[in-house]
Amino acid sequence: MNFKGKKAGFIGAGNMTNALIRGITESGLFAPGLIRVSDSDPEKIKVASDLYQVAGMLSNSALCSECDLIILAVKPQVMHKV
Repeated sequence: MNFKGKKAGFIGAGNMTNALIRGITESGLFAPGLIRVSDSDPEKIKVASDLYQVAGMLSNSALCSECDLIILAVKPQVMHKV
């Protein structure tokens, strides 16, 4: 698939998201400037943003509106809250 110029959004900013962001940026699949992250915990958003220079968002709806690819990266037991 060609993701050139596309934006990726991660709902959830925990360990799984950080590992995925590291992998897709190191492989060149997505540039950090085209990645968005949202989470209910602002501190987790800040960590991902500081580590990978991605944009943090407080709203899942805004993230979904802005991104071409959405990755739901939350634990099964909290999916109903997303």
